[in-house]
Amino acid sequence: MKTARITLIVGASLALALGACSKKDDDGKKGNTGKTNKKVPKKPGSAGKHDMRKMLGSGKAKVDLKKLIDSETAMPFGELKKVKLGMTKAEAAKVNPKFVDVMRGHVHEGVTYNVFSGRMMAEGDKNQFKVHTLNVSFYAKFKYVDWKEVRAQLDAKWGKPIDHADFNLRGATSHFWFNPKAGIRAMLNGYNEKRAKMGFAAKVKFQAYMPLAKWLGEPGKPFPFLKDGKPLLGMTGADVKTAYHYEPKQKSASSLPYILRTEWDGDLPPSIMVYVGDDGKVNRYTVSLKYKDHPKGQAPFIAALAAKYPGKTLDGDKWTQMAGNVWAKHEKGWTAYKIQVGPKP
Repeated sequence: MKTARITLIVGASLALALGACSKKDDDGKKGNTGKTNKKVPKKPGSAGKHDMRKMLGSGKAKVDLKKLIDSETAMPFGELKKVKLGMTKAEAAKVNPKFVDVMRGHVHEGVTYNVFSGRMMAEGDKNQFKVHTLNVSFYAKFKYVDWKEVRAQLDAKWGKPIDHADFNLRGATSHFWFNPKAGIRAMLNGYNEKRAKMGFAAKVKFQAYMPLAKWLGEPGKPFPFLKDGKPLLGMTGADVKTAYHYEPKQKSASSLPYILRTEWDGDLPPSIMVYVGDDGKVNRYTVSLKYKDHPKGQAPFIAALAAKYPGKTLDGDKWTQMAGNVWAKHEKGWTAYKIQVGPKP
C-alpha cells in the first residue's frame, strides 16, 4: 500500500507538470498537440529591458512649471516653502512627517518633496542633525516631467546657471543657481539621454551655501564657516560635539559633517578633518576644497585666499605659511587646495 501511494503521488505530480508544459507550449509555441496558438499580447506599458518608464508606468504629470517655480532665484518652491534649511529632523517632521521619508517623500500635485538631515556615516545623535538639503523631484505616481522642460523653466525664471561636472553622473553636467542674500543655492541634476529614456527624473536640490570670499572671511579673523566663528583649535571633543553634533575620535582624523558649501562645491561639501591629541583637545584641522568637478573655481579660490592673507602667494604644491599657525598648499594630484590650522605640517 505504501508503494502504491508513492506511485500515485509521483504520477499525479507528473501529470500536473506535463499539463503546465503543454499550457506553456500553447502560449505561442508548438506543443504536443501539433497546434500553434497566437502569442498572448503584452499588456500596455509592459516593461522593456532597463526601461524605468515602462516598468513604473509612463505619461506626464500635470505640473504647471511656470506657476510652480518662483521667480526669486534659487528659492525653494511648492511644498518646500513650509520647511526650512537648518531645522532639526524632528522640527521638519512636525511640519509634515512625509518630508523626512527620504524614500517616498511627500507627493503633491505630481511632484515629490523630501528633506535630508543626516549623513549615514556620521556618528552621534542623529536627531540633532539639522536639515541641510531640500529636494523636489519632478516624478510622482508613475509620471514624470521632462528634464528639458524643467531646465527651460528654471532658465526662464532664474537666468543662466553656473555649470559643474555632475558628481553622480560622469559625462553629464549639473546646473547651479545662487541667492547670496538668502544664502541658498539650487542644483539641477545632470542630464543624460540614456538615463532620461529610462525614466530618471529631473531633481532640484536646495542647500545652504556661503560665497567663497565670505566663507574664508576677512584677514585676521576666524573662518566664518566655523560654528559661531569659534576656532576649532583647542576645543575638547565634547565642545566639538556640542557645536557640530559630532564627537571627533581621539588620536585619529575625523571628518566634520555639515560644513557650509561654497558656490564652487559640487554635490559634496568641503572636507574638514579634525585631529584630537592625547589631551582630548583639537590640535589641528584641515580644510580641503576640491575643484575637479568645477575647474573654474580654481581662480576664485586663489583670489579669495590672497584677500584673506594679503601679500602671501602659494609656493606650488609646497606648504606655505599664510599666517602664524595657518598653512596652505595646492594639491595637484587631488585637484584641491588645502589649508591646515595648527603646527607646521
